[in-house]
Amino acid sequence: MQRRALLSTVGSLGLGSLAGCLAGTGVGDLGTESTPTRDPRRTHEDPRFGRDRYDAVSRYGVGTVADGAFPEQDPRQDVPIGCVVWNHAETGRELRVRVTTEWAERDLGSHALGPWEYVAVDFLTPMEYTLSVERDGRTVYEHDLDHQEFDCNSDGRVIRVHDDWSVDMVGGGTLAGCPGVSVTGAEVDRVEGDCADSADHDARIEYGETDVTVDGTFFTPDPCHSVEVVASSYSRADDLFRVVLDAIEDDGACADCVGAVDYELTAGFEYSFPGHVAVVHRESDGDTEVARATWNADVDLGGGDGLL
Repeated sequence: MQRRALLSTVGSLGLGSLAGCLAGTGVGDLGTESTPTRDPRRTHEDPRFGRDRYDAVSRYGVGTVADGAFPEQDPRQDVPIGCVVWNHAETGRELRVRVTTEWAERDLGSHALGPWEYVAVDFLTPMEYTLSVERDGRTVYEHDLDHQEFDCNSDGRVIRVHDDWSVDMVGGGTLAGCPGVSVTGAEVDRVEGDCADSADHDARIEYGETDVTVDGTFFTPDPCHSVEVVASSYSRADDLFRVVLDAIEDDGACADCVGAVDYELTAGFEYSFPGHVAVVHRESDGDTEVARATWNADVDLGGGDGLL
């Protein structure tokens, strides 16, 4: 199965026409001129394309396939992404591969790759990653992935390091209509006010199976206030769900003290989560973002052996 998978990935993305889009960032000019490398003939009589060469020199998994989100959903929605770092050259060379997020890093080590050999990295958990390829301590290429790419249109990415050290990336996909993030609602479930012992607004955001919960504290002139959602929206361009809350004064007499109103909010989603959630408190002098969270920010980069 592994050989068939690479035959499909490399055959469709790396050896034929450039189906799909080119993306990524080349960092550092380590060659003399960027001369395109001609793809060799796609034939198994050529020893460079013997079937044994379609087994990765090394294969790594980043994250886990099941992250607990949307367990009843079509498993094709959040699809893992397989990446190949390919020594697309007639000569051997040594390449170091590294995976980073904003909070963590995993050095996959240096790999001595013979002609046409490759390293496979399978990203199993939706998250924002940077896959870096290095030569002699210098970065020659970086490719970024974000949450939205893990959908039913996702396909492999082939990063090709050519004879002259020029690097490009070929990616593929489909034109299927993937359902994106859909917000089913956002409401405050519980409110409890008391006299405050500080005056710092805060909120804690947690992703669940199909919803995001927020436990927050809103400071008010007195404890007799309710917290309500006054605005919420999802921006696909920023992959951000933003919810704005305001404190509304209750009727009746109240204790003469500054209030701390604790609340719980639940926002429901279908198909997938937004990559980011921001909680905003509205006060008399304007809106203040009090918390922001990223889906799967705690992903385990150690992962496993990847897709087989």
